[in-house]
Amino acid sequence: MARQSNGRRANGTPDASPEEKLLNFPAAAPSDRRFTPDDDELALYLAEHWESRFAFFYGEWQEYESGAWKQRHEFELYQSVRAFLRGYRSVGVKVNNRQVTGLLSMMRPDVYMPDRFINDAQKEAERYINLQNGLYDLEEDRLIEHRRDLMMLNQLDFDYDPKAICPNFTRFLHSSLVHPGTTDTDHDMVGLVLQALGYSLTARTDLKASFWLYGVPDSGKSTLLSLIRSIMGSLATSVDLNQLGEKTFMLAEIIGKRVVTFP
Repeated sequence: MARQSNGRRANGTPDASPEEKLLNFPAAAPSDRRFTPDDDELALYLAEHWESRFAFFYGEWQEYESGAWKQRHEFELYQSVRAFLRGYRSVGVKVNNRQVTGLLSMMRPDVYMPDRFINDAQKEAERYINLQNGLYDLEEDRLIEHRRDLMMLNQLDFDYDPKAICPNFTRFLHSSLVHPGTTDTDHDMVGLVLQALGYSLTARTDLKASFWLYGVPDSGKSTLLSLIRSIMGSLATSVDLNQLGEKTFMLAEIIGKRVVTFP
């Protein structure tokens, strides 16, 4: 539909609202529509325009955006559904709370994904690292496009760049991981730390290994932990071992995480 500079469409109706633009809904009912659509028709048409962008699982609405599924409050969708329904006023559709909440409720079974499907998909996803510019395939050592069917809920905050260098990090490792009583770099320890970092980026547990940092005060242990947490973002969490015996519910925080640190 053509736009005019005064913020109105060529047919004289107001330009699309921010809510309409959010989900790219049509601003008006199809021109050949002569009868008022029922809720089922509206739900089907809404689902068509969502194009698998939204789903309902884990008891929440989820939106697939830039490579990861992100939880959305129902109120966020409420405004957009209102904008969608406004386009059908001309054929008798009423825009009210009952209509909006009813349409959202009707949509849930259409886009619902059971836990067993999510769990199977995420098991397959264990071979990938989710980055901003794609999925790094650990088994084939290559970057592929994002896949919404893997149901990934977390994503690292940076791109995969095989040519990237990290001189500051390398300098930190070489100055912190030294032979006792000297300033000579312990290259075996540097290699072990790099392997531990690489292992932590994956979802693998077959090595059944944990890594403990030991050293004198101010030797870089906390700095390394902070670095790991910064790299892993939402894939990392911390658990206080001193409280774990009394607060076993804290274990729920590690679900879906790839790195758990114990400060």
